[in-house]
Amino acid sequence: MSEVQITSVLLDKTSKLYSLIDSTLQRFIKLTGAQRGFLILVNDKGEFEIKISRNFDNKDELLESVNFSKSILNKLVTEKTPILTHNASDDSNIDLSNSILSMSLKSIICVPLIVKDNLIGAIYLENNEISGQFTNKHLESLEDFAYRASISIKAKLAAYSC
Repeated sequence: MSEVQITSVLLDKTSKLYSLIDSTLQRFIKLTGAQRGFLILVNDKGEFEIKISRNFDNKDELLESVNFSKSILNKLVTEKTPILTHNASDDSNIDLSNSILSMSLKSIICVPLIVKDNLIGAIYLENNEISGQFTNKHLESLEDFAYRASISIKAKLAAYSC
């Protein structure tokens, strides 16, 4: 059974939202070889909130000190399509922002979480040591998984709001 299939089973069986988010992010990092990743959800005000952040050894990062490229997230929001860049600092499809330059961002995958054409969040993964860390195969697997994760996360959020 592949990592994506195993994680999909976990999505169906996990009843607590925090556990769902945590296991999802850990599996994404393991699957891709990311250094760190964030699961970002849209809150009630329509703003993005990092719900959990992890680094490669599954340690939490302090949410107050998390730094990532907001321009990548803004591009994802505008286009509602996944973003894969092998070297963000040298990618003509990415607008060079201060964060991309100052953090010397390299490999990034940012995949939307969409339910019925509504963007409910995103999964953002990066590796700032290796250019080209993420492949099209990673992207395809993450897109497939993000579709399944979106439905589960939306259902769990709906259950909490009742």
